[in-house]
Amino acid sequence: MRHGARSHYEDNVPKEFFDGVGKGHLTRRGRIDQLRVGQARRREYIEQKKLLSPSYNPKEIFSISTFKKRCIDSGRHFLQGLYPLQEHKFQEDFWHQKDENSPLQGTMYDRVLSIIEDHYKQCFAGPVIEIDHISDLMMHTRNCRTLHKYLNQDLFDVQMLENMMQQYFGEETINSTRAIMENYFEKNITKLRQYFTLLDATVAEHYQTEDPSIRHFQRQECFILANNFVGPETIHADIFVSRVLVPTFELLEKAIKNKDTNTPFDLKFLQVTFHDTNLSNLLRFLKYFDTYGFDKFVRFSSSLRIELLRDINDPAVQDQQNFSEYRFRVNFDNEDLKLPFCTDLYCSYDEFMTYMRQNLIFDYEEVEKYCDGKMGSEYVNELKFK
Repeated sequence: MRHGARSHYEDNVPKEFFDGVGKGHLTRRGRIDQLRVGQARRREYIEQKKLLSPSYNPKEIFSISTFKKRCIDSGRHFLQGLYPLQEHKFQEDFWHQKDENSPLQGTMYDRVLSIIEDHYKQCFAGPVIEIDHISDLMMHTRNCRTLHKYLNQDLFDVQMLENMMQQYFGEETINSTRAIMENYFEKNITKLRQYFTLLDATVAEHYQTEDPSIRHFQRQECFILANNFVGPETIHADIFVSRVLVPTFELLEKAIKNKDTNTPFDLKFLQVTFHDTNLSNLLRFLKYFDTYGFDKFVRFSSSLRIELLRDINDPAVQDQQNFSEYRFRVNFDNEDLKLPFCTDLYCSYDEFMTYMRQNLIFDYEEVEKYCDGKMGSEYVNELKFK
């Protein structure tokens, strides 16, 4: 899930415009939106499908976020909507990966949590676990020097991306958008990064107005983020998406193994709160934009849900070595997606995992070798991570 609405980084409006919060922080609108999304998930997962317990149980939900405060706060408000007027802090020293039979054991989540435990020597208060930039090997790029430089120093093919934008939106639209932003913010735009930064600021400032014209800016912003790995080498995009998705599918495969061996475990729901760069690229990887275009785009509080389903009436359930009864439901902002590499709306296990195996990098040593260490003192402000 992307974090909720936040303030921007420009100085054209007073701090009070964004409810007095600092630059890049969650606004009142952002908090309300996260609560509403949580309430919608409560209706679906608790009241209708009975997937989660009526009362908050920290063993059932593993909620993590990047180190950005807007992501942590968004995750907390989502859980307040999912479990309103309930205590969410962990009542005891609790580590998800150490819970008996937890499918997190042996995954990258396990490794990252162990790094945090060793570093801070203390338990989590919960309910959202902040994956700090020192420990984050999955979502943010600060711990991946090569990837961080590639994005933030514009080492992708900028000219190619500009050409793609003009082809998709039209040169007249791009020039008109540039003129509007230059006039409004009283700044000259000479580079794509400047264009994107002011697109982002325009969306953040006007998001609360619900003005339909803002969609024009949101579509372009999402287009840039979904294509900001264009260039002759695919390794950069592959690494970025793999760092996010591979841990999830490690978790799912372990959950399936536990189910098929009748090994009980409590975890039912993984919630990850991150940024539009993450979500836009996950959708690109799943070929969403190739299939559906950019009429629907990533916005504040957008969510991508991947659910593992099983038809208990399928005879294949009796065969513990056959995964054919498992299916994946992929849902983007309350719309089930028919993915181009799947035969049916609910993708078969074999089709889905074959695509993942063919297009993700599951070798963590290869990922670490590519990343070439942490950014450390060379860390720069991640303008792309909004």
